Amino acid sequence: MEESKMGNQIRKNKGTGQGRRGRSKKGAKQQASAPIAKKKVDFFLRYPDAKEVYLVGDFNSWTIGKHPMYKTAGGKWRKTVTLAKGTYEYRFVVDGNWYTDPDREKKTNPFGDENNIITVN
Repeated sequence: MEESKMGNQIRKNKGTGQGRRGRSKKGAKQQASAPIAKKKVDFFLRYPDAKEVYLVGDFNSWTIGKHPMYKTAGGKWRKTVTLAKGTYEYRFVVDGNWYTDPDREKKTNPFGDENNIITVN
């Protein structure tokens, strides 16, 4: 048995609970999609003479100031960021100057400089 509703022309088949547009009956619970797995990732930079360091990358739209790093004992700078699986490019801004860590994996960017790369599994 079919019922029609003139206002929005939805037809329901009795027993299926869904109309022709795939809508569920009023009050039916929708199954939630699985959350994206994320992981805490520690970024370090050894730059003992720096006054301020920021972490920038494609994970924060290259926004300076969004991820300030803090200085630890021994002149290391650190920042922990939560990231989903994937490969990311990043750099540091050290006292106002862009800096790529020479001790980490790198790739040439479109501007002819190098970005560091990190892969989160």
